[in-house]
Order: sequence, then structure tokens, then C-alpha cells
Amino acid sequence: MPNIMLTAQFQNAEFASSEREQGLEHLRSLGTLIPEPAVLTAEHAPDLIASIASSSVYTDEFYAAAEDLRIVARWGVGFDKVNIPGATRYGVIITVTPVHMDAVAEYAIAQWMATLKPPLPQRRLLHHPHL
Repeated sequence: MPNIMLTAQFQNAEFASSEREQGLEHLRSLGTLIPEPAVLTAEHAPDLIASIASSSVYTDEFYAAAEDLRIVARWGVGFDKVNIPGATRYGVIITVTPVHMDAVAEYAIAQWMATLKPPLPQRRLLHHPHL
């Protein structure tokens, strides 16, 4: 049976739901679910058909050995570590969800603004100007 590699976030009980379990059950019908290591090398390639990737490093050596790999779906923000040139050389499709990038950028800007004018002290001054 082929392997499908999953990021550890899918094992997080905090995010358990019937919908997630239904999706994982569907993936189990397609292959054996295996955990994603920190760095993917040739030893992780045999029988791998798909990967839902986190921030693991995907090496050229891995792509060269992963003859059955068809897709790497990037879970999270950014896609530098999935090695797009390597995937392209070996005909592997890379998918990303760009909508998260906006949310992360907005959060970063909000945090930056909060360092310039911290909201809690400003609130105290607004409501209690004489303290």
C-alpha cells in the first residue's frame, strides 16, 4: 500500500473534529499515513505518493528518490522549504494556500503597531487620565 506523509499538526488532539477524522479516514483508504520528519531524504521516499507538508525541509535527494510522489500540499504559511525547483525537476506538484499569508501579514503589522503604542496603557490613560 502506498504511503501518505502528514504533518504532526494532524495528530494534535486540540483540533480533533468529526470532519478532520472523516478526512483522515479517506486518506487512510488511499494509503498508509506516516509522520513527516524534520528533513526529508531518500530514505523517506519509498512508496510515498503524497505529502501534506509543514515546515520540513524537502531535499533534492528526496525528490530524486521519490519516484511515486505526485503532490506536496503545503500546510501553513510560506513554501521555501518544500524546494520548488527540486519538485519541478521531478514533476511533483506543489500546492499552497495563499490566503493565510494575508492573515499572517495583518497580524505582524498589528503586533508592530502595538509595540509603537501599546493598547493597554493607552486604554488606561483614556479611561483614567489622572492615574
